[in-house]
Amino acid sequence: MHIDYLNIFPVKALAGISVKSAVITAKGLQYDRRFMLIDASNRFITQRTHPQLTAFSVELEGNHLKINHATTGQIAFSAEPPESESFSAIVWNDTVQVSAVGDEVDQFFTEALNETVRLVGMPKTSHRQVNLMYGKEGDDVSFADAYPILLLGTASIDEFNSRIKTPVPLNRFRANIGVSGSQPWAEDIWNTVHIGNAEIQLVKPCERCIVIRTDQKTGERHDEPMKTLLTYRRMDNKVMVGMNCIPTTSAIGAEIHVGQTLTI
Repeated sequence: MHIDYLNIFPVKALAGISVKSAVITAKGLQYDRRFMLIDASNRFITQRTHPQLTAFSVELEGNHLKINHATTGQIAFSAEPPESESFSAIVWNDTVQVSAVGDEVDQFFTEALNETVRLVGMPKTSHRQVNLMYGKEGDDVSFADAYPILLLGTASIDEFNSRIKTPVPLNRFRANIGVSGSQPWAEDIWNTVHIGNAEIQLVKPCERCIVIRTDQKTGERHDEPMKTLLTYRRMDNKVMVGMNCIPTTSAIGAEIHVGQTLTI
């Protein structure tokens, strides 16, 4: 089996970036979900409530992120979150220490969304504990929903697309690591993936929500893929696609790349 693709999502809920290689950090792939938008109550926003977030494209150039929007144009800022004075923001049930990116960036997003929002980053000193039911004390996660890395077999989506009239693209599933060469849904029972000397533990299937019904180009909602997935991918009354992963100590600092061999 091999790494089929690598994706990072520098700003939670915005478009991803396809990369040829990525460095594994304790919080996930480098640059992945290190920024997020918050509302006036300092609570995170995502495509669940704001499908218009699909209108922003994201580029990584050197150590800067460039965000593009048809109405407000383009803005750039450092891909490394500020280490400035932090304050509290909420991601799901977690209260996390974050830092402000800047007034100009906030204004860019506020004008585009016609709603007062702020862009915040996760400083290196900020810690967000992974659920202790599936991880251990000290396991860290970025602004991702719950776990540092999401892995998905490309054969699983190929198998799903064979069941429906109009195939859905891989970007609906927003995975970090795509794996080729496995049987459909084989990742459901994997415990550990080895990529070179890096070891990644698969700890929990990924619960899916309305985001997979959201066209990542237009923001429009569709019945698929959820309608068909409900017929055969329901576990504990939730639709599961892909596996949530936690990197072990051996993986921290390792660089992985597209085409690299994986073993289970």
